[in-house]
Amino acid sequence: MIKIPTTSAGVNAAKNVLPDGIRCLGTALFSVHQAIAASQAEMLAISPYFNETRAHVQVELWPDVEDPATQHPMANRMIHIRDTYKKLAKETGKTQPLIKAASYVPFYIHWIGAD
Repeated sequence: MIKIPTTSAGVNAAKNVLPDGIRCLGTALFSVHQAIAASQAEMLAISPYFNETRAHVQVELWPDVEDPATQHPMANRMIHIRDTYKKLAKETGKTQPLIKAASYVPFYIHWIGAD
């Protein structure tokens, strides 16, 4: 499997290598539209960004919520992607890409360096 951005060029590249048995992981994915394109390209998996990349070094960017799985600003998009894949699987009979969040900053990062 190769890691490839889920851009127009990346999706086309994924389609081109699939006949050779090369599966792709779609990265740099921020939208449901990109997730659908990854499905159409028959990517094996996608990694939607859960946080912006700056959240890894700027703790103040991590949302202060009790339950990140449901209250984080990106949580609804992740659910929308999952629900879209369920619908596509039912409608097309095709296996959909696996979903693994990228840029996930664990909640404990707030406690690093805390008194």
